Amino acid sequence: MTVGYYLGMWVRYVARGLVPRTPPAGDQPPRYILGTPKSAPEWAQRRINSAVRVVLCKSGTRPARPTGRLASLAGLLFLLAGLAGASAPALAGDDQWSLTGGPPGLVYAVAVDPLTEGAIYAGTSTAGVFKSADGGQTWKSASEGLAAKAVFSLALDPSHAGNLYAGTNRGVYRSVDAAASWTEASKGIFTDPFGSSYVYSLVIDPGQASVIYAGTLIGLFKSQDGGQTWEERNTGLRIGIRPAIEALAIDPQNTGILYAGAGYGGSSSTLFKSQDGGDSWVPLTVGLRDALVSSIAVSPQEPGRVYIATRGQGAFASSDSGLTWQQVGIGVLETQIAAVAVSSAQSMVFAAGMRRGFYRSADGGRTWEETGERIGERSPSTLALDPRSNARLWLGATGGLYKSDDRGSHWSASGTGVDGAQVVAVTSHPYDANKLLVSAWAGGVYQTNDGGVTWQAAPLGVGIASAVAMDPGDPNLAYAGMVYLSGIRDTGLYLSRDGGGTWQAVPRLKNLNVSGIATVPGRAYVSTEAGLYVSEDSGSTWRLSDSGLPLRSQVTLVATHPKDYSLVYLTLDAAPLDLFRSRDSGQTWSLLHRFGNAVSIIAPSPSNASLLYAVTDSAILRSGDGGETWQEFPFPRQETIFSLAPHPAASDTLYLGTNQGSYRSLDGGRTWNLLGLAGEAVAAIAVSPADPSRVYGGTMGRGLWTYTAVPSLRVEPGRLAFLMDSGAGTTATAPLDLHDESGGSFGWAAQVASPGPWLTLSPTTGASLPMSLTLTANPTGLAPGLYQATVTVTSTITGTRNSPWQVTVTLSAGPVSRQFLPLVAQRTAGW
Repeated sequence: MTVGYYLGMWVRYVARGLVPRTPPAGDQPPRYILGTPKSAPEWAQRRINSAVRVVLCKSGTRPARPTGRLASLAGLLFLLAGLAGASAPALAGDDQWSLTGGPPGLVYAVAVDPLTEGAIYAGTSTAGVFKSADGGQTWKSASEGLAAKAVFSLALDPSHAGNLYAGTNRGVYRSVDAAASWTEASKGIFTDPFGSSYVYSLVIDPGQASVIYAGTLIGLFKSQDGGQTWEERNTGLRIGIRPAIEALAIDPQNTGILYAGAGYGGSSSTLFKSQDGGDSWVPLTVGLRDALVSSIAVSPQEPGRVYIATRGQGAFASSDSGLTWQQVGIGVLETQIAAVAVSSAQSMVFAAGMRRGFYRSADGGRTWEETGERIGERSPSTLALDPRSNARLWLGATGGLYKSDDRGSHWSASGTGVDGAQVVAVTSHPYDANKLLVSAWAGGVYQTNDGGVTWQAAPLGVGIASAVAMDPGDPNLAYAGMVYLSGIRDTGLYLSRDGGGTWQAVPRLKNLNVSGIATVPGRAYVSTEAGLYVSEDSGSTWRLSDSGLPLRSQVTLVATHPKDYSLVYLTLDAAPLDLFRSRDSGQTWSLLHRFGNAVSIIAPSPSNASLLYAVTDSAILRSGDGGETWQEFPFPRQETIFSLAPHPAASDTLYLGTNQGSYRSLDGGRTWNLLGLAGEAVAAIAVSPADPSRVYGGTMGRGLWTYTAVPSLRVEPGRLAFLMDSGAGTTATAPLDLHDESGGSFGWAAQVASPGPWLTLSPTTGASLPMSLTLTANPTGLAPGLYQATVTVTSTITGTRNSPWQVTVTLSAGPVSRQFLPLVAQRTAGW
């Protein structure tokens, strides 16, 4: 899919609402099977058909009754009544999705608790607040009661442990129990027409903890009662319109002095100062250039010394409380600075660049050095000093959370458990289900070798990875389509030959926006705005494939068939309704089908070379003839479909991600069951080819989740009854269908326990599912009466649900069937 498609769905999913669930697939009408000899009288056939609804139940499992002959009418009636009332087996709880703990999302705010050892808080762009109690080694979500999940700022009460505030996209929230719970504290803060009030910055008066200042999208507000009520403080700040206050700082020794960076429409910014606790403000302009102020820091040792970071003009310093300013770090600092901070020791000043590196000054900002690590490529957003260690720094970035223990010389990822990434693509290793490559929106590419317990950022910097793929024949060969907005790297296709450790740009595809990547062993197809590029030598050389296509067409979707490598499919931006196919590995193309609506996904089935699936915004399409003709199955909910993954082995099993959750179909897309992740936008879904029971779901804001589909045996129908004459040579057959409810496959064995040879089963073993067995009833030689047997089906996989499964089979033989059937039908007609 194109980058524009992902961006569009990112915005659209917010406005969607959850609709009532559809009935599960198990609630479909039961299938009834009856074997009768062809010689049965017509009246018997009619009466059997009228009574069959009570003779056979939908499904059921219960301990087998003693086998043998039941000769009385009472026994027949009792048995039929029992069959009619049989219920479905009691299953264990639904399989659950589990959060992997990554990849890390965008961290807007970091706050280190000076009163509680090891307590650190992080505010993220989409997943709320996270807390670490062990100095950043591990993190857990701490957002109970936090209705807003975009947390731009955090402020800790310096005098009351566990008391903190969060500035969100819906105002201010307060916690008095160290983030165990949150309550809204925004009364008096203005909101926009959509009910939002973006609180970009928060500061607490260090001398009077009940006084708090909030910089918002529509001005500055002050609370004097611990956040219970707020009042506007924009006198002098408001120039025609209320300003956006992104940066805010307070003088630690004279708390009546504040500094604020005010932006007006995103095009200009002015630094202001207040000397009366925010009641009035005056602009500070001497020596400053017009640039957006991103961060303000006041020296704790020299309060008159103030530093600001800007987007566009680097950093500035003032030694006279802001009256005059000088640009610092010229020739060393980059022009785009995300954050600046001042240590209480040795006049150390730190600056986090937004594009390149990290910088520090040991002489109050007079001279600067770059530490050498390209931490700027992770696109920092905030910088925090640890009050317990002058050498420890914390950096919140698009790439998660980073820590330095040596004043910024070296950095390590320290956000295990801080999820929140907006995952738009997932690819699973063909031989190891624990190895994944994941694309995070605006966060680059991440990889994990342990199923998501730990994550490593690929050395590709922060960019939009529109597509990632592995070569199924050589999993060390990986591809990534990258879009960079900073200009540090070139947009285009990147290739790794060591499993993602190192990456190189592909010169032929430089500056091309990659919308999709499809691979078969040794061959790769890359869709771009300039057409489809093909490599037949594992990425070494590339050619443009356009024979049979409109010239210079933008290719939006490309898919290869994992079973027949010669088959390739694509769609064009200029012709979104047209599906093109190549039968010769992309040498030539022809129009295969014209859809009624534009498709957003093409997904060939890995288990069937003739089977394809496609997706529009509201329907699933299925073709069983290689794409010539299609069936359409409207999705039963008012949700937007984002992702689809066919099962690698079971051709009718599909997994689906929408803007409101994940679903599974066991019948080729006709019906769907909600799997979980309700309310989450599941932008990417993938089934591991190495372990088809493992499913991965990438969400737009809560990282990557994993789902293990536990094998679950189901046998249909659950009970059977034969009503037959006992004359010689009369036989009847009925099918017994076995399948795995989880959509997978496993081996099985079946056997019949009966007092005589009247019932046989074929086959009795198998290596895969689904499977249809044949039951044959032969009453020859039996005395008239009622007989019962049990068929037991057992999975070869330990831990399979509902294994063994028992099916009760009943035979009513001889005249007793014809004699009492009308009475039975009348007696049970209302069941």
